[in-house]
Amino acid sequence: SGDTETSSPGDTVSTSPGVSQEDINTQTLIALLYLGILASAVSYLIQFILIHEVGAVRQMCVSYIVPVVGLIEGVVWRDNWKDTQWWGKCTQIFGLCLIFSGLLMIQFKRAEDEEGKQTLVSHTHTRADASHTQALEIEMQQHTDN
Repeated sequence: SGDTETSSPGDTVSTSPGVSQEDINTQTLIALLYLGILASAVSYLIQFILIHEVGAVRQMCVSYIVPVVGLIEGVVWRDNWKDTQWWGKCTQIFGLCLIFSGLLMIQFKRAEDEEGKQTLVSHTHTRADASHTQALEIEMQQHTDN
């Protein structure tokens, strides 16, 4: 679907419509390297760190934020809503609400899970303390009998 230019017989260079050889300069190559190395590679490293630190489910929340940031940046920097009908804006806002409600559900579920773990731990400690107390009482009883 791109245009083809022939520079010499047998050599064919394919370019996208509207992109010429002059458009590909040092700044473009630096931007490509930045996106390839920093934005992609470093983000994968950060993902693995997040998986280790907060778990896979909470790390996945980062992926939900990407379309939110994309929509906001598009509206602010590129004026994407200039030609958008009201119903298009409403569906985009509704999508943002769905994303945020999903994030809130994950947070509430995590809070419930942590509360349940704390309750389980406190019950375990209470049982362990009771067993320890009973063992001490039995030991003291044996010492007094002797």
